[in-house]
Amino acid sequence: MYILYFYKLKKMEIRVDCLTKRWSVWTLQIIQNCLSLTELKVEADFLLEEGIKILKRSCTRPACVMRFDGLVCHKNFQKCRDYKGRELSCNQMVMIHVSSLGFSMETWRKPLF
Repeated sequence: MYILYFYKLKKMEIRVDCLTKRWSVWTLQIIQNCLSLTELKVEADFLLEEGIKILKRSCTRPACVMRFDGLVCHKNFQKCRDYKGRELSCNQMVMIHVSSLGFSMETWRKPLF
């Protein structure tokens, strides 16, 4: 097994379809194992509740900030999870910040036109 070390890596961007529990845990492991990393940005089509719950309970190490951008589906059942559902009214764009200060989530307004 090969392990890659990135001693000077400062910023990283990741693109995923859905932020699942597994992806949330994996991103938290990245910042714990790559001590030079100060910014990690994750863009997702959908941020699933299971992934958001993990982020809510977490903090990063000092001097490291994580940002997650994506849609959250507000339907009670059969939540949207793929690109085809992006434009449905049940979805809302959010931005999540996780840092040593904790968790915050900001909702973006949809454009009028």
